[in-house]
Amino acid sequence: MAFYFSSKQLPGLENSSVQERLEAINQANRQLTGPEKMLLNITKLLIITPTFLLLAWYYDQWFSVLIIVAGIAAYPLILRPLQLSLCAKYLAAKPDKQQ
Repeated sequence: MAFYFSSKQLPGLENSSVQERLEAINQANRQLTGPEKMLLNITKLLIITPTFLLLAWYYDQWFSVLIIVAGIAAYPLILRPLQLSLCAKYLAAKPDKQQ
């Protein structure tokens, strides 16, 4: 499975506008199967839950700010490439809409 860090890297969407890429990704996201959606949701929980647990334990410590920053940074850095990689196969199966 190839990981894509930007929607510009997705095959077939390199020359599309941002709005067209977002629409294509939304359509592909709706086509995800149950296990794929569950994988994304479990990954979200694996990022969010430890962040909040660490904040609850260390709320009065100065490095709680680092925990917040790490949680906020990890969310898109992990989930976006995973979501784009899962959606890529549904984008490849879609015929081009060029006129």
